[in-house]
Amino acid sequence: MPQKKFFVLLFFSVTVTFIFYPSCSHALGPPARIYGNIVVNNTVLTQDNDDGYSIVITQSDGSHYSPVIMDNDGLTETFYIIDLDVESPDKPDAGDTAVIHVYRKGEELTVISPLNGEFTVGAMGDLTQIDIKVNATLSGFRQSFVGGQTGSKEQKLKMGGGNSLSKDVEIRY
Repeated sequence: MPQKKFFVLLFFSVTVTFIFYPSCSHALGPPARIYGNIVVNNTVLTQDNDDGYSIVITQSDGSHYSPVIMDNDGLTETFYIIDLDVESPDKPDAGDTAVIHVYRKGEELTVISPLNGEFTVGAMGDLTQIDIKVNATLSGFRQSFVGGQTGSKEQKLKMGGGNSLSKDVEIRY
């Protein structure tokens, strides 16, 4: 009879643990993971030229997960790796649409592939290759334009509007 009580108690304990503590189920498998190359203006980033770049994953509405899902520790050889812990609270669920954002020194760059940075989150344990293509023209960079006109006039303009940050553009003519 005492053996029967032991097994009933053991069964009850294990059942309660997995019902009331879903985070324990994370130990059953690895999180979904995305990885790939990053190409900025037709240049593949490597460990030699990735300083200042970071990748942030947000929900489709632009809001951040908690804690923030990001990779800012540099590339592994020529590719990034980000774990999407689909079993934790406030993390992407398998099948959700998430968005990749790429930043250089705090300035967001335009992700052109995947389109609008959007991708579908895989299931726990999935390994998905997503190569990122980024356009970094004018976005956050100071540009000087020198025209063929004579004179020493210099004019500085503030450009921006909408949701973009203001950018200084210097025009010389």
